[in-house]
Amino acid sequence: MKAVIDTNIIFSSLLKRQSKVTRFLLDPSNELYCCNYSFAELFKYKDRIEELSQLDFDDIIVLMKVLFSKIRFIHPFKKSFLFHVLNSL
Repeated sequence: MKAVIDTNIIFSSLLKRQSKVTRFLLDPSNELYCCNYSFAELFKYKDRIEELSQLDFDDIIVLMKVLFSKIRFIHPFKKSFLFHVLNSL
């Protein structure tokens, strides 16, 4: 399945690692697309993620690395992002 996800979906996955959302994101049969601004937004709130997830910073980085390896990050103002979004529908 192709899906366009936003930063809140990634936040949710970081906070609840055993959730359906996390399983969906990690499913190798899914093609995931997200705006590249999510990187900055996630790191902006890293202290809050650390507090709510009850993981230490190193564990959060490992989890982010795994999640990010499954997601194709695209600049939102390029034609390719719109192309991928429209083809995902």
